[in-house]
Amino acid sequence: MLNRYLAAARATMDPPWDASRAERVLEETVARRSRRPPSPALWILAFTGGAIAALCIEAVSGSAGGASPTSSDPFPAAESAPADTLDGGKQAG
Repeated sequence: MLNRYLAAARATMDPPWDASRAERVLEETVARRSRRPPSPALWILAFTGGAIAALCIEAVSGSAGGASPTSSDPFPAAESAPADTLDGGKQAG
């Protein structure tokens, strides 16, 4: 039933555009497409600046802490002689 009402409405409704509007839309679309895309130099400059800033921040934060990366390890490696690890420390040598 709804389809019948839609078909009747479509038959009596005028399209919301005319030939002059269609021509203007086409001209605007062609003009928009013909514009030159932005140069990638801006993106290269932005990425380079970000990388330099990250390096500067890393250098400043690394020197301010004064701690070496190994001293901040929460679980340092056990340093022992190989004989202690092989036989559980029963024999020395």
